[in-house]
Amino acid sequence: MSGISYRAAEMERLGEIIDIVSRLDYRELLTYWTRQEMKKAEMYHFLHQLNGDVSWDERVSRLFGKLYEESLGQAEELVETFKKQFPYEKMAESGVPSIEVELSKEMLRELVYQGNFGELLEYLLGLEGLAIEVYSHLAENATDSNVKGLLLKLSQAGTEHYNKLKELRSTVLSEAGKNPIKLLEE
Repeated sequence: MSGISYRAAEMERLGEIIDIVSRLDYRELLTYWTRQEMKKAEMYHFLHQLNGDVSWDERVSRLFGKLYEESLGQAEELVETFKKQFPYEKMAESGVPSIEVELSKEMLRELVYQGNFGELLEYLLGLEGLAIEVYSHLAENATDSNVKGLLLKLSQAGTEHYNKLKELRSTVLSEAGKNPIKLLEE
């Protein structure tokens, strides 16, 4: 599903992160993915806010706003789950780097400011596809039913985001030669 290409060093680092994440217990995993959903929400919020610098097709802006809200909602739901299951504990920082967002910050900026919407969407599809693959892999190997359920739920949310981005790509880019990103003249 993931069409994103990483350099060898990035792939090695990604493998290390996945290995670490696969060893987290349920409480640690819940904390980790809550923080990841917050980072993803921030990424989509960043893209949504670029209306001040670029002129998006209205559908693009709306989708990024919606993905921001959904990711934020997912994070809030994970926080509530944590509070219910661990009422006397606080979420502690795991120190494990992000699987999805850390590798994308610089590239997102480049793609937006170069005005390459097709590549931007392919990149976002790759991020969501990567998340789905990782969640599914971890769920298949999970022995704790809570962990497995959480990972399957996150995989489903990633699939929904992937499908929305794919639909946007097919509708917006299919319009004859239209590039929905234009840098605004200063």
